Amino acid sequence: MGVSSVNECHEGRRGWTDAQGAHYTRIFKVVVTSGTSPHTVLTNGSIPAFGSAHPENALAFCTKVDTGEPEGGTQYTVTATYDTPSEPRGTLAANPVNDPIVVRWSSRLEDWVLEKDVDGDAVLNSAGDPFDPPRMRQVSVTVCSVTRNEAADAYDPKVAREYRNSTNSKSITVCGLKIDALEGWLTRYDAELGYRNGYDYWAVTYEIELIHDMEDDWDVHIQDKGWRYLDANGVLRDIQVENKDADEPLLLNGAGGKLATGAAPVYRTFQDKKRKNWQFLDLPTTAPI
Repeated sequence: MGVSSVNECHEGRRGWTDAQGAHYTRIFKVVVTSGTSPHTVLTNGSIPAFGSAHPENALAFCTKVDTGEPEGGTQYTVTATYDTPSEPRGTLAANPVNDPIVVRWSSRLEDWVLEKDVDGDAVLNSAGDPFDPPRMRQVSVTVCSVTRNEAADAYDPKVAREYRNSTNSKSITVCGLKIDALEGWLTRYDAELGYRNGYDYWAVTYEIELIHDMEDDWDVHIQDKGWRYLDANGVLRDIQVENKDADEPLLLNGAGGKLATGAAPVYRTFQDKKRKNWQFLDLPTTAPI
C-alpha cells in the first residue's frame, strides 16, 4: 500500500478575497494502491504541509488539507486551502504549541460609585455627608488578553479555578506593561481543546483587567458608617439625633465611635479577591513581535 503518483490539477483551483484577506485552493490527483489510507496520502511529501506558504503568495498559509473519500479505491482528490491571516506572523508551526502568542489590548466602560475624587478626597455635600443616592461614574478600564497554545497535559482546570478571579500578590510585567501588586484582576483563565498534525493541545486564554487610575487596588473600600456605635465603655448603642433614633446611618471613626464633626470620613478595606503569585502562569513579559 502506498502512493504511486501525485499531480496538481489546474481544473478546480480557486482564489478569492474578502474582509479577512486572500484565500486559495489547490487540487491534487493522487493515485494509490488499493487500501492506502488518507493518513498515508496526507503525509506524502508532494502534498502541501499544514502551515506551508502558497507558492504564489508568501503571506497565505495552508490551513486545511482534505483528501475527500477514495475514488474507486485507487485515487484521492486532495484539496489544499490557503488563507492570509489578518496579522501575518509567519508560517504556522507543525506543533501547535509553537504557534505565535496572540495578544489583544482593549478597554471597556464600567459603572462605579464615586466615593473619592481624582485627588483622593471624599465626595461629600457641603454638610460633610455622603450624597444619597450616591453619585455614579463611568470609568474606562484597560484589559489585556493573552491566548497561546499549550501542551495537552499543561492545562489543569483545578489550577485555573484556583487562579481565576485572583489579583496579583506581587508586581509582574505582562506584554511589556508593569502591573504593580494588586492592580491586576485575572477575569478569565479558559481553555479550548484542539487537535492538529497529530498533536492534542489547549488554546488557553488569560484575560487581565487593570484597576483604573482613580483606585489603588482591587480591594473593596467602604465608607465607615452605620446605625450603631461603641460608647466609651465599648457598649454598642443605637445612634440618636436629638434623643430620637437616627433616620439614616451616620459616619463612624474607624474604631466604632462617632466621627467627630468636620473630620474626614474613614474607609474600611476588605479583601474580596484571592491574592496569587502570577509568576506561576509564566505569562509573556514582552509583547510578541
